[in-house]
Amino acid sequence: MAGHIFIIAGEASGDLLGSRLMKAIKAIDPTARFSGVGGNLMEEQGLKSLFPMEELALHGIVEVIRHIPGILKRIDQVVGAVSSDKPDVLVTVDAPGFSLRVARKVKHLDVPLVHYVAPTVWAWKPRRAKKISRYLDHLLTLFDFEPPYFTKHGLRTTFVGHPLTESRVVFSRVESRVKLGIKDDDLVLVLLPGSRKSEIRRMLPFFQEVVQHFQERIPNLKTVLPVVDYVKDEVQELVSTWETKPMLIEQGESKDQAFAAADAALACSGTVSMELAWAKVPTIITYKMAMVSSLIGYTLLKVKYAGMINIIADRMVQPEFLQWRCTLEDVIASLEPLLLDKDARNAQIEALSAITDRLRHPDRLPSEVAAEAVLEYVQNAGIRLR
Repeated sequence: MAGHIFIIAGEASGDLLGSRLMKAIKAIDPTARFSGVGGNLMEEQGLKSLFPMEELALHGIVEVIRHIPGILKRIDQVVGAVSSDKPDVLVTVDAPGFSLRVARKVKHLDVPLVHYVAPTVWAWKPRRAKKISRYLDHLLTLFDFEPPYFTKHGLRTTFVGHPLTESRVVFSRVESRVKLGIKDDDLVLVLLPGSRKSEIRRMLPFFQEVVQHFQERIPNLKTVLPVVDYVKDEVQELVSTWETKPMLIEQGESKDQAFAAADAALACSGTVSMELAWAKVPTIITYKMAMVSSLIGYTLLKVKYAGMINIIADRMVQPEFLQWRCTLEDVIASLEPLLLDKDARNAQIEALSAITDRLRHPDRLPSEVAAEAVLEYVQNAGIRLR
């Protein structure tokens, strides 16, 4: 087919999705070529990014406002590249604040537009589903309950399954602890303070207070902190003042091993809470953002919970402590039984198991389903040219 696919990702989770999609596409069509924006994982699959993907990894209304000029410049740069390259299909991966703005601006070019990961219209703006259905050609969703929000507006929508179901290697607790140098009788708390610098600066000092409380009571407590490359320096600087420093590990296989070795996790709200659920790690979700962002966010929020597992379950499986509810006393009280009470840990693990079964596509891997959907547009482009 020798198709040209323009693909855009804006943060670490999108880079992973994009890289798997590219790999699945190449397995079907080795001649496919790619251009666009992505991170290290997508570059390993052959993408030469127009600019560093990390420039798009912004969060919170205040942070985004500060960077508006730079974001607008990058939007124009990507639109210009799509206009000149004239790809067979444009695939945008998550990052809707950036991706969908690009999609709207290039709609007149008659390039098929496929968006991977549905905007959370069910959480924020249900009417937005109708709006994006006017300019997208195809939407690939991670959750089985999402397609009806969009198909009722005429948007072609495919449930592909959650990427966690694709290739998460299951490590044993014993082997993982040996690999990480953790004793069998140690209690292991995994810390996930976020993947953006703004989140880490806000959450890691709070995590330090929580850890300090437990280290005074649990001598055999070990903390492990997975970290992505582009925030590693920030994390190292912040933990340098800790009395007992956490073990810093790279993302990827080491993170999966840390999850296998863990007794519990303290996590910033986000995609990682799903990863922890899939790994069956009892988890507490926390989050603090700038006050302006918080007030606006709570005004717009249409769901009872922030964590995806809790949304799917429609109950508090992973306890959440957000904004003014994120107090040291409450987080400690909720985390303590997960560290010290085996029955409490098992109760959350059992609840997580029932929910994560819904994340699988019935018969194929998510990247395979997504690749077939994208390549259909490449094939159609070839037919049009003939």
